[in-house]
Amino acid sequence: MLLSVVDAILTLFLVNHGAIEVNPIMAFYLDFGPYTFLSVKYGLTSVGLMILLIFKNMFLRSMRVETGAFLYVILAAFIGVVSWQIFLIHRVIA
Repeated sequence: MLLSVVDAILTLFLVNHGAIEVNPIMAFYLDFGPYTFLSVKYGLTSVGLMILLIFKNMFLRSMRVETGAFLYVILAAFIGVVSWQIFLIHRVIA
C-alpha cells in the first residue's frame, strides 16, 4: 500500500510538471482532481490487495503457482514504477 501511495504522489508531481498519466482509468479520475485520483488509486489498490490476501493460499493448477506468488510480482512492479518515476523526477529537476 505504501508503494501505491508513493506512486500516486509521484504521479501527481510529474503531471504537474508536464507528464501525462498513461493508465486510461487513472487518467480519467485525474481529470476530476488530485483528491479523487488519490482516493480511487488507494481504493482500487486496497480492494485488489484484499482479494489477493484472501485467496493467497489457493493453487492455480493451470499456471502451477499459488496466488500468493502474485504479491511478489505486484511488489516488483510497484518498485519498478516508483523507480522509474524517481528517475523521471531527477530528469525534471536537473
